[in-house]
Amino acid sequence: MHVALARARGAEVREQVAVQGIRPTGDRIDVVADAGTVFTRRLVLAAGAWTNDHLAALGRSWLLTVTQEQVTYFATPHLRRFLPAVFPAWSWFSDQVLYGFPVFGEVAVKAAQDLGGLAVSASTRTFEPDRGKVDRSCTRRPASTPSRRTATSCSGRSPACPSGVSRIW
Repeated sequence: MHVALARARGAEVREQVAVQGIRPTGDRIDVVADAGTVFTRRLVLAAGAWTNDHLAALGRSWLLTVTQEQVTYFATPHLRRFLPAVFPAWSWFSDQVLYGFPVFGEVAVKAAQDLGGLAVSASTRTFEPDRGKVDRSCTRRPASTPSRRTATSCSGRSPACPSGVSRIW
């Protein structure tokens, strides 16, 4: 949604571009990337685990702990039951923070644990699921769900897992 809003207001979004450096130069910012240098007057830095690497080039840093999080997308033949008008975004606050979203953007319902992943850095993060955190009762995934987006992490105490999984299926 943030990307769509930015584009609607004239932003040029370049995804999956490795940034080598950011240099303020007078009234502009030079962003040096693998694909060449971009000159801009405004820059929104959405670099995830790489944020402090780029802020350091500007003489700044944040107290930032990056964790590798996992989410699950549950496909369902009952999409209408999980549309935003019927099925709200939800949060479950306990000793863990669990949350989920209705069908929006993906043709599946999203569920995840917030702040449950291991601390990582830009060089140590991966896109592989942490198999030690996967609850085996929640790993069912239909072939139609894209595997590149399906690292799973679930808790039996979540209102959506595993009891919610059986309702979804």
